[in-house]
Amino acid sequence: MTITLDFLPQTAFSFILIFARTGAMSMALPGIGDRMVPPRIRLVFALALSLILFPLVSQVFPSLPTSLFGMISLVIGEVLVGLAIGFSVQIVVAAIQFTGATIAFQTGLAFAQNVDPANGIQNSLFSTFLSLLTVALIFATNLHHLLLSAIHDSYFLF
Repeated sequence: MTITLDFLPQTAFSFILIFARTGAMSMALPGIGDRMVPPRIRLVFALALSLILFPLVSQVFPSLPTSLFGMISLVIGEVLVGLAIGFSVQIVVAAIQFTGATIAFQTGLAFAQNVDPANGIQNSLFSTFLSLLTVALIFATNLHHLLLSAIHDSYFLF
């Protein structure tokens, strides 16, 4: 009986592409990509998410490119899509923080400031409260499942 490993290069390259997207996304996400989260934790999160997504989306990828330029261009494309997903979530969080700061300024609550260790800046208490309330509501209403579904569906769209 002969064991052939002809599938191994294509499988490894598909996993590298999945890891490139999830790794870039996890570095740009607001909760995971903060300074307070160690890089090893972000790496473990990206690897775990890649292992979960691999059987679901590995058939979507094209065949193994023959040139090094083709491989590098595919990896760069995956990194750009991952960064776009992460930064789009970061824009929503920044908009919520800005809204909280504006409300605090308009109501006179902007004098009460606290240090935001995740961003390294000072925020008003109301802005911090609104950010934490938003995170709690995201998990309470299962909207984090929508983010995971968006990551999965992004492989079929892009």
